[in-house]
Amino acid sequence: MGTEIPGTIKKVEVEPYEMINSQTGEVAMYSKRNVFIGEGENEEEVGKENAIENNIIAEEEVI
Repeated sequence: MGTEIPGTIKKVEVEPYEMINSQTGEVAMYSKRNVFIGEGENEEEVGKENAIENNIIAEEEVI
């Protein structure tokens, strides 16, 4: 906390995944996620890396 890192946060399209609210049991579908792009990083390369990482399905969302 209190540290700034140069870069931006972008919302990127990913394969659809579902999150379950543990308190209500509600299932929500998402197809975007936020990605940090550090200063000097190529935005397209970061998008490709995250597309590969997106094979993990989130099971629970805590609100």
